Amino acid sequence: MRTCIGCRNVFEKKDVFRVAFYEDKISLDKSGRANGRGAYLCKNKKCVDEAFKKKAFHRVFKKNFNNEEMNSLKREIEMFLETDLKSEGKIYKYLGFAARARNLAVGMTAVEQSARKGKTKLIIIGEEVGKNSIKKLEKLCDKYNVKMIVFGKCEELSHATGKRDKGIFALEDENLTKAIISEFKEGGFL
Repeated sequence: MRTCIGCRNVFEKKDVFRVAFYEDKISLDKSGRANGRGAYLCKNKKCVDEAFKKKAFHRVFKKNFNNEEMNSLKREIEMFLETDLKSEGKIYKYLGFAARARNLAVGMTAVEQSARKGKTKLIIIGEEVGKNSIKKLEKLCDKYNVKMIVFGKCEELSHATGKRDKGIFALEDENLTKAIISEFKEGGFL
């Protein structure tokens, strides 16, 4: 769990991004593993603006940064957030395409059948899916050499695919799978 320096709320690590301060330089840490001290912000533009307005970085890193450093960091963060939101939106669109093209297995039983038939290229599960289901899917992925990604809320995934109350999806199209994995990498989800 990480505390956002803007709103002071606590989030899971995947829901925040890190800013690092190392060797007298402040920068956005897209990898989340850069050297130096780190501070976290949630992915909310209002929260980011509030952190800059309240000089939260000065407080956290105990250093007075000049305007040029802060403006550069702010531009870097805004570009990152814009890319992140675009990638997330594209992932949902691709899932919708797969559903309309009937290249998407939905629900545990359909996903298992798809994997057994060798059709599954990628499994996407919602963040709220239970631990037992995740363990079962991990075994399935190991057995059939399929990649699994935990992404998004079940309600949003269901809405994007035109389904109701579903959280487990298997992509069966090679090209859509490549496109989605590319968006996951570009958006920093992988």
